[in-house]
This record gives sequence, structure tokens and C-alpha cells, in this order.
Amino acid sequence: VSDFSYVYRVRSTDGEVYAGKVENSHTPNRDKAKQAIDNEIKQMKALEGVPCFSTCIADGTDAETQNRFFVSPLLIGANLEEILKAYGRPLPLAAVEIVFVPLLEAVAGLQKQQLAHCDIKPKNIFITQDLSVYLLDFGSATAFDSTVKFVSRHYAAPELLSAHDK
Repeated sequence: VSDFSYVYRVRSTDGEVYAGKVENSHTPNRDKAKQAIDNEIKQMKALEGVPCFSTCIADGTDAETQNRFFVSPLLIGANLEEILKAYGRPLPLAAVEIVFVPLLEAVAGLQKQQLAHCDIKPKNIFITQDLSVYLLDFGSATAFDSTVKFVSRHYAAPELLSAHDK
């Protein structure tokens, strides 16, 4: 759950279970919510097949609510924020390597695509049960030559905050 969207477990007609992300129509800024989910769909499609990024299996607009949505594989595990809270102390070096080597490779892949994620934080780093690492939530992602529209205040670079506050 975020200000702009909700994530649900969804089941297809053939019984397969996926993750479904739906625009939050109750947010005070519906245009930003729609823009964020459209951007996430666009970036997921651009990064299809690149390790550490989930794929967009399907997307559309709900006919009744006009909410934008997409469907992706259901990842079983926990985000880094949940893991850190449960562990209660700094992670051992071996665990840090398991998470951050693939994460840095993912960021390098974004750089090759000329994309900036703009919202890397523990909540958006997901570790599956088989220790695969995924960088999630591309609602704020932007091309290097674009203006950053959304940032998570506590995780943003200072130059983004000063530019964002103007």
C-alpha cells in the first residue's frame, strides 16, 4: 500500500496467482496516482528480461472504476524494511552481499538504460525465499534528462530535495 496504489494477490481464470497493483482512486491527487502507475507500467515493460526487475504480464483500466492496474508475477518473500525490523540489528556481511551485489547490478542496468529509479529505499527492495533480489516500484522512475517528479524525502539525494522544494 502506498499513497498512489494498492497491491493485491489476484487469481487468473486458470487458477494461477499473481500480484495485481491498482491505482488508489481515493488519494487527494488522483492525477499523480494515475501518472505513477502509468510510469511504472512503462518502465517495467522497458526493463523486461533484465535481472532484478519484475515483469508486467498485463495492464489495463478497470471499466467500472477507471482505475489503472497491472499484473506481475507474485513474489514470495519480504522487503528489506521488513527483514531489517525482524532481524533487529545490522545484517551480517554475507547477507549484505546477497542483497547489495544484485541491487548494485540492477542500478547499473538502469544507468545503461538512462533511467533513474528515484525511490530506492528498503521498502522497495524485495528478497524472495530463494534469495533473488528485486528492485520494485517504478512509479517515480524517470529518464536521466527528465525532471524528478516524486521522491521519498528520507531516502532522496540532497540535490533532489533542494530542486524539488523550489
